[in-house]
Amino acid sequence: MARFRFPLQALLHLRERAERDEQVAFGELENERVAIGQSLERMNLNIERAQQDARVLLEAGSEPLDLNAARWQANAAMHMQGVAGQLAVSLEGAEARSKEQRERLLRASVARRALERLRERRLDEWMIDQRRKEQLEMDDLGTSRAARRVKGF
Repeated sequence: MARFRFPLQALLHLRERAERDEQVAFGELENERVAIGQSLERMNLNIERAQQDARVLLEAGSEPLDLNAARWQANAAMHMQGVAGQLAVSLEGAEARSKEQRERLLRASVARRALERLRERRLDEWMIDQRRKEQLEMDDLGTSRAARRVKGF
């Protein structure tokens, strides 16, 4: 029996591999983006804690105020705010790179799907052609049998 052979199969494999490569790259960028986002969330929680600790140190209570400790705590909170700002900038960059990679992945996926649809159409055409050929062969066999019966073979 005849086998279907897609002449652009090598190109289809190449596009599948390119799409997988884009998926891997997108996954790495997404992991980086998520990690930066989580670091920023943790930093914001630490800032809130440091500010809360500074407030507690400055509250009027039975203990004498320790202004040095309050100042250190406030400085720590300000330092963490600076780090959080850097993380926010890094997160924006990671989101932009991730968006660009997502678009490259989409283009690679579209290119692969287009070639797969072409393959499916060619396969359908080939199958129709095979059925037509088989039908012609069956008709020829039927005609040959009928001719043999008529001739007495």
